[in-house]
Amino acid sequence: MLTVPPSTDGKKTGTDSPTSAALKCAYALMQQRIISNPNDMMGLLLYGTKKSKFNDEDDLSGNLAYPHCYLLNDLDIPTAEDVKTLKNLVEDEDEFKELIVPSDEKVAMANVLFCANQIFTTKAPNFSSRRLFIVTNDDDPHGDDKTA
Repeated sequence: MLTVPPSTDGKKTGTDSPTSAALKCAYALMQQRIISNPNDMMGLLLYGTKKSKFNDEDDLSGNLAYPHCYLLNDLDIPTAEDVKTLKNLVEDEDEFKELIVPSDEKVAMANVLFCANQIFTTKAPNFSSRRLFIVTNDDDPHGDDKTA
């Protein structure tokens, strides 16, 4: 005979935040791709973060071209170090919380897409398989601005 399952009060205990789940998915896919397609290029761009990092060659004057965009893994064939960095971020809650601090300002989607375009054109203009994960911690990244 069928019985009614117990109520969960609308939330499951022990579930990940959407951002954490997205990073775990990127980590799992990166692991799979290294084995199945070792020549695929993959990168991970976080946006809407308080910290900003685009390249190691950021403007030395302190003016970042893409504020509140954090390039965690540059678009390249993933190395063991890239996988380890992402694994540490996924498993270390303190490191995750430190990096995913939301910015006080909204980030224009146009700026994020220009950043992604810059990554694709400089790192892999003629490469056949390229993936860039774009992740944010903001449920409503544009707010009331529908033109963003």
